[in-house]
Amino acid sequence: MVLVLVIGDLHIPHRIHDLPGKFKKLLVPGKIQQILCTGNVCDRETYEYLRTVSPDVNIVKGDYDEVRVLYFQTTLRKRAETGRGIVRQHSP
Repeated sequence: MVLVLVIGDLHIPHRIHDLPGKFKKLLVPGKIQQILCTGNVCDRETYEYLRTVSPDVNIVKGDYDEVRVLYFQTTLRKRAETGRGIVRQHSP
C-alpha cells in the first residue's frame, strides 16, 4: 500500500510558527511514500522537514512561497497505474 500525504497552505512562518505537534507526530520518516503539496509552504525549513518525512516531495508554487527550490505551476506524478496531478489556481 502506498501512503500519499496531500497538504497545502501551511503559511509557515507567516501565519503560524510550525505544524501542530499532534500532526507532526504522525509524520514518521519512511511511513509516507510521497508528499503532494498545493503550495504556500513558504520557508526552506518546512520544505526540508517535508523532505525528511518523504524524499518524494512535489510542490506547486503558491503566492507566498519564498524558497528557491524547484516549484511548478502544475505537476503530475504517476505511481503504478494511478496518476496524481496538482494544478495551482488562484481566484481573486
